[in-house]
Order: sequence, then structure tokens, then C-alpha cells
Amino acid sequence: MMTLDSVRERLAFLLETVALEAEHLQATDQRLFAEAFTAERATTLHGDGLLAERLDAFAARFARLQDTIGDKLLPTLLACAASSKCHQRAFPVQRPTGPASLNQPLWHRLCGPAARGLA
Repeated sequence: MMTLDSVRERLAFLLETVALEAEHLQATDQRLFAEAFTAERATTLHGDGLLAERLDAFAARFARLQDTIGDKLLPTLLACAASSKCHQRAFPVQRPTGPASLNQPLWHRLCGPAARGLA
């Protein structure tokens, strides 16, 4: 059974991983979709190695992000939320108080100060 501290560490690691994977996906997205991806452009994939590599990188990064969130992050977060001790001590409900709170990292908004090691 995982301790509260190990759950916090695991969640922090997974959230950092998801953030990094999302940054990589966004960078690939910006390069791949700098111009519209039309059916006509798709027909050039066989002759355009750079376009094919970008499309492959986008698909791989999207799949990796989806797998990390679905197979690792959400189950860990749900398991913690199901534990009353974890839920009460580590993840107090905090509602954003205004637009500035939306600029905080995702884990700050999800987990509250205890999960960030501030409590």
C-alpha cells in the first residue's frame, strides 16, 4: 500500500511528465499545422519525408500523452481520492478565486497546497 507521501511524489512526477509531454505535443502541433492539413497535403506524405516525420511525431506524442494520463495519472489520482485519509489531508477542495488562479500550474489547481508540500 502506498503512503501519503509516496502518493504525493507519484502524482507530482506524473503531473510533471504530463506537462512536459503536452509541451512537446504542442511544439509538434505548431510545426505540423503551421499551414492547414488538407486532403491535398495528405496526399504528399509519400514524397515529403519531413511532413511524414512530423505527422508520425504528432501521432506518437499524442498517444504517449493519452496513455500517461489514462493509464497512470488518472488511476493514481482516483485511488488517492478514494482514500478518505488521502482525500481529507492531501487534497482539500479549493476553488479558483479569480482569473489569476488560472495561471497556476495544473497540479496547484487540482491538488491544493498539501500536495505541493506546502502544508
